[in-house]
Amino acid sequence: MSESSSAPAPRPPALSASSAKQFQQCPLKWRFKYVDKLPEPQSPAALRGSLVHKVLEDMFDLPPAERQAPTVRETVDRAWEKVTDGAYKLSEVLAQTSEQELKAAARQLIDAYFSLEDPRRLHPSGRELGVETVLSSGLKLRGFIDRVEQAGNGDVRIIDYKTGKAPDMRFTGEYVFQMRMYALLYREQYQVTPKRTQLLFLGGNPQVLTFDPTDANVDEFAAEINALWSDIAAHLHANRFETRKSRLCDWCYFQNLCPVFGGISPEVDPAMLEKISEIGPAAAG
Repeated sequence: MSESSSAPAPRPPALSASSAKQFQQCPLKWRFKYVDKLPEPQSPAALRGSLVHKVLEDMFDLPPAERQAPTVRETVDRAWEKVTDGAYKLSEVLAQTSEQELKAAARQLIDAYFSLEDPRRLHPSGRELGVETVLSSGLKLRGFIDRVEQAGNGDVRIIDYKTGKAPDMRFTGEYVFQMRMYALLYREQYQVTPKRTQLLFLGGNPQVLTFDPTDANVDEFAAEINALWSDIAAHLHANRFETRKSRLCDWCYFQNLCPVFGGISPEVDPAMLEKISEIGPAAAG
C-alpha cells in the first residue's frame, strides 16, 4: 500500500447538535473538548450506549420474524466484539464495572426497546446515517441519525435511541434541539422535511419524545443555529471562553483547568483556533 493511500483524509470540522449544546452550556468546556480536543475518561455509560446502539442497528439485518427480544438479546456478545475492537480503552471502563454487568444492562435496555416498538413491522430506509450539509451562510453541520423510515407516500420519520432515562417533561429543550437539528440536516441534504422525529428513551421508565417539524420551524431553527455560530465565532476571534457555572459542573472532568474551581486553563494553540473556525463564516468585524 502506498503512503498516499494508507490513511483516509481527516474530515473537515463541522457543528453537531452535541457540540452546539455544549457551547450553550459552557463555552470554556466547549473549548476544552472541541478546540483543544482534551480527552475525557471512557465511561461505562458511553460503552453501554454504543453496545445497545450496535445491537439495534444490526437487528434489522435479521428477517422480520426473528426480530424478537429473546433472539436480539442473544446478539449482545457479537455486538460487544464489534464495539470494543480498538474503539474503547477497555481497561478504563472495566476498572469501574465488569463486562458481565455491562452486557446485562444492555439486555435490559433491549427489553425496554421492545416495550416501545415492534421491529417486525418496521423497514428502515437508513441506519446509522451520517448526514452533512453546508447552509447558505457557509455554516457546516454534521450529525448521525440512528434510523430513518420512509412511508410509501414519501413521509419520513427519524428515530434516535437514548439509553439514559427520559427527562422531566419540563426540561426537554436539549432534546427538542437535537430533533430540530436532525430535521434541518435531513432537509438540507435530501430536500425533504421529515414528518416526525422521535427519541426513544430506554432507561428507567421507557418513553418516546416526539417532535413533528414543519418547513417554517426548520427555517426558524436554521436562523437560530446561524446565530449560535456567530456567537461561537466571536468567542474564537476574541480567544475568550467564559465559564457558566451550573449543576453540570459537579460532573465536569475539567474542574482542575477551570478558574471557577481554582484551576488554570492552558493557552490555546492558534492553529487549533484557526482549524475550528473553518466550520463557518468569520466573526463580523
